Amino acid sequence: MLCILGYGICAAPAQESKAGEDVWTEREAAAKGEAAMSTTLGVMTSEFDRCWVEPGSERPNGAAGASGGTQLVHLATPGETAVASQRHSHGFVTLGELERICRAQPSNHIVEGLIPADDVHVAVGDSGLGKTPWAYQLGLCVASGKMFLGHAVKQGRVLYYDLENGREEILEVSRSLCGYLGISSFPPEFHVLRDEGNPVPLRDAAEEHSPLLVIVDTLRAFRPGAESKNEEMASFLGECKRVARQYHCAILLLHHIRKPGENAVPLLETSPVLEWLLQASGARALINQTNTRIAFDVPRGGLSQASDAALVVKSFVKMRGESGPFYLARVLDGDGEPVGYRRIVGCQLLGNQEQEEAFRRLPDAPKQFTFKEARYAYGKTDNPTRQWLKKCEAAGLIRQAGRGTYEKLAAIATPESGEVAEGSTEVSRPVGDNPSVLSEEGLKNAV
Repeated sequence: MLCILGYGICAAPAQESKAGEDVWTEREAAAKGEAAMSTTLGVMTSEFDRCWVEPGSERPNGAAGASGGTQLVHLATPGETAVASQRHSHGFVTLGELERICRAQPSNHIVEGLIPADDVHVAVGDSGLGKTPWAYQLGLCVASGKMFLGHAVKQGRVLYYDLENGREEILEVSRSLCGYLGISSFPPEFHVLRDEGNPVPLRDAAEEHSPLLVIVDTLRAFRPGAESKNEEMASFLGECKRVARQYHCAILLLHHIRKPGENAVPLLETSPVLEWLLQASGARALINQTNTRIAFDVPRGGLSQASDAALVVKSFVKMRGESGPFYLARVLDGDGEPVGYRRIVGCQLLGNQEQEEAFRRLPDAPKQFTFKEARYAYGKTDNPTRQWLKKCEAAGLIRQAGRGTYEKLAAIATPESGEVAEGSTEVSRPVGDNPSVLSEEGLKNAV
């Protein structure tokens, strides 16, 4: 029996049909109002050539069809296959079919909990704030398989469109970050495109290099006209999404905020992130039509528990909601020069004695706990408990292990010191740390 996958239609002799299967000729199918099935087969040239059997010709097993014509074995109830074929041709599927697709092709994150594959994302902050070193650290971590600020990553090729820095600046920040992250030499999977005045189109770059992550620094330099109108931005983002989905990569766009007016920029620490992102320069479609939205600001709330922070970061992921604030400290070398970011974590970030005591009542790792158990430990109702758990996640104290289940995180050493210090180290379970075999060529040749 020869099948066309995804359609449930097979060319086969009538005598091979099983109980419950309907066997009809092409003529009979048309008589049943199923002509759409033949049309669907006819346009699928390669599969059609392999599966179509001429009247009276030899069957795959040497038997001729009983009625002397092409026979289509209907593996479902009559009428379902043609309707399904027609439905699939327009891109619609049932929820059951979508569930099967998701099981066969589970969602894929480039950075766990932050950057899904096959989509477009944006990171917004003021000029000179430190977005570029953050983005280089992200790219180098993905290229080498290193944890990124407490997040597990999927290792793969990274294309970095650096449209704002020269060769020396690119090498300097990359060399500093590699030393900080413990990468012995430049990752061969990290490719950087310096500004030559005519950046390679995204589709051409993706087709040639098959990246896992593409970082565009900055959107304004890459496509200056896109931020002027919502229609222009929507068209550009549609183009990016088609590239991301066709080549199974994530595209991250770095962007600036607009010049502050009389009321200045609101505090990110105390503002809902989507409200704060109204400060992004240009068309609102950039925020509305991207998946993960990341916001950067300097800490301005005077929070003593994050006094070492150089950046405060919040994110909003579609269908998952807001996360953060996360506080990042800038690590300096022996000469006082910045070399990378580390995430500040610890109970002190909760800023609330009642919440700290409730956290300590939760079971220690490796034992997991449920939302119901967390609610009992905190002594509050559902929504306050959920907000408290999200705050614990932002403080690097817990992670969500599954639907409604959580676990505390154990501290690991910081890259620069190898020591554990309360309130100044990342915490995470080391998942998927997979350093690559490195050479000096990738970055040097690119710049």
